[in-house]
Amino acid sequence: MLGIRRTKLHDKPLTPVVINDLINTKENVPTPPKKVRILPWIILGLVISLILAGIGTLIWKLVQSTKQPDLIINAPDTSNPSITPIPTPLGETTTLITQDLLFEDKPYRNELARFLINVPLGWQIDDSGESGSILVIVDPKATIASGSALLTFVNVSTGKASGETLESYVQSARDGLIKSFSQYVIKEDKDMTISGNTYHLIGGSYQANGTTMKNRNLLLVFDNRGYAISATAPESVWSKKELLLNATIFSFKNF
Repeated sequence: MLGIRRTKLHDKPLTPVVINDLINTKENVPTPPKKVRILPWIILGLVISLILAGIGTLIWKLVQSTKQPDLIINAPDTSNPSITPIPTPLGETTTLITQDLLFEDKPYRNELARFLINVPLGWQIDDSGESGSILVIVDPKATIASGSALLTFVNVSTGKASGETLESYVQSARDGLIKSFSQYVIKEDKDMTISGNTYHLIGGSYQANGTTMKNRNLLLVFDNRGYAISATAPESVWSKKELLLNATIFSFKNF
């Protein structure tokens, strides 16, 4: 059976801020309209990629056993689009890229947050919490752009729902992205039903070190707990890994 390696992503903890509900104990005081809160764990789940992608030395910490990435892919120079091959649509069809969907023998299991998720074969796990997410699964193959290592990874963030609904979480995620990251462009925003459970999908792109990064996020609420499951990769390799990333985030299950 293949072992799962765990590595620390940061020297300093990035801990989500805990927001406590405030209760007004005074009598005969009108209750103010409820505002949508910007929930730290949701924003963390959506944009932790911005933190990870911008750290050029991070990839070396992830592959300490070999002292180098398994594979370095140079990102295309966006200043010269002619060198970037683009599939040509034919009518309603588009060329599909064959992808291997290989996973570790056993899914990752978190007893505290009560979830399971499949781990792509050979990817590395960090569940130390030092990144700010409860789980980060990283592809050791990095894309190099402007001297920085851009990573492909999946991360899970979670927090207590405290009576909040999925709808309010989704609005919080939208507001947080707009307020915190002006360059994030939302391209996917829809409800989904999978195996009888309701999810919301938010996807988009942003710039990191002059390279376009793509990002897809699955939001859900289960047993008074909210979850954000996110997949991120440089646009130059997204099409080669999209099926694997989708299979990973949609393998997420609560128990």
